[in-house]
Amino acid sequence: MRSLALVNARRSRYWSAMRSLRMPVYLMSGERDRLVPVRAARAAAARHPGWRFETFPGVGHAPQLEIPGVVAGRLLDWVDEALPAAGPARSGG
Repeated sequence: MRSLALVNARRSRYWSAMRSLRMPVYLMSGERDRLVPVRAARAAAARHPGWRFETFPGVGHAPQLEIPGVVAGRLLDWVDEALPAAGPARSGG
């Protein structure tokens, strides 16, 4: 909660920090997240069209804990797309 309060208090610094990211980003949001509203994630994604953004229906703040198999699969696919020079993240397909 303290991090959210700081983001809200220093919104321009937050957006500046987001603009400075130079690496691939995969932003995930649960549509039932009660800590970080999905509209905030959508706003961040809208400002960064090069990012991958996905929402998960019926999922809260921690998709990696709530739907770990889905998140792992999506991340592996994303790594293969975002970092093709590294080779496939999965062995055997």
